[in-house]
Amino acid sequence: MNDIEIEKGKLEYLFLDIKWDQLLKTEETEGVEPVQISIAATDKNFQKVQIFSWRIAKHQKSGKTVEQVLFNIARIFQDYLCVIVWTKDIYEFLEKGMRKYKIPVKEHSVIILQEVYKIICCDEEIKLENALKNEEINYVTNRLMDSKYCVDYLYQIFCKFCKRYCEFSENTIQTMKYPNILKRLPLTEKNKERICEHFQVTYSISNETVFIRTAFSGWIVYLKGDRVVKLLHESSKLSKSQLCKKQKMKCTEGYHKQRLPSENFYEVVCYITKHDVGLMKRRSR
Repeated sequence: MNDIEIEKGKLEYLFLDIKWDQLLKTEETEGVEPVQISIAATDKNFQKVQIFSWRIAKHQKSGKTVEQVLFNIARIFQDYLCVIVWTKDIYEFLEKGMRKYKIPVKEHSVIILQEVYKIICCDEEIKLENALKNEEINYVTNRLMDSKYCVDYLYQIFCKFCKRYCEFSENTIQTMKYPNILKRLPLTEKNKERICEHFQVTYSISNETVFIRTAFSGWIVYLKGDRVVKLLHESSKLSKSQLCKKQKMKCTEGYHKQRLPSENFYEVVCYITKHDVGLMKRRSR
């Protein structure tokens, strides 16, 4: 398509897709040149405004070089807030290319939609086509080889997620980030593990009880369904006799009831880590 001038600041969210040389018959993209780069750009209300697509010169006589396309992207989209892609390697190509050709890039957020889908809908990475099937989005198989159609499919999946898990607003991108997704998920055992691993704490899960240990102390979190109903914290001032008998204590002995900061498990584990970091700092003074 011909390059066009657009109103500065109008297009804030970029749905990006890149197609690689399929003749190489590899899923690896390291060192592989793209054949097509496309962007579906939306305004701040996530209303789709326009699709931009460029063919790369190596494969199309009328195309442009990668450098020219990246400079065009930087020129056309001067005030974008977020880049949304399906896989991480697509964004990494954009990032490395901008750096290689010394193209200035403004600060922005990034959403890897495949990773979001993995957390919300399944425990494994799936291809874009499978996500389209799961979301009952109409698509044409042959068009999955054309990035100008894939950015539209990406946009449709994103809109489905927003309708299901959050409202369209200025906070939509923040909501779609990994920590906030974790905060909103149902408390399956897998999601409890994800939250504990996110905060890098040692943990053990027994039904609706989660035993957590930070570098400083131990905690016991009691759950009822998706809600935290009780929180115990390991007492730091044990008597000498208690210390000697600690290994023989029941699991709740040596613990005191802690004020519950929230009924949300994610927020409670966040509180636990911040509490212990603060305690360590105070005691090291």
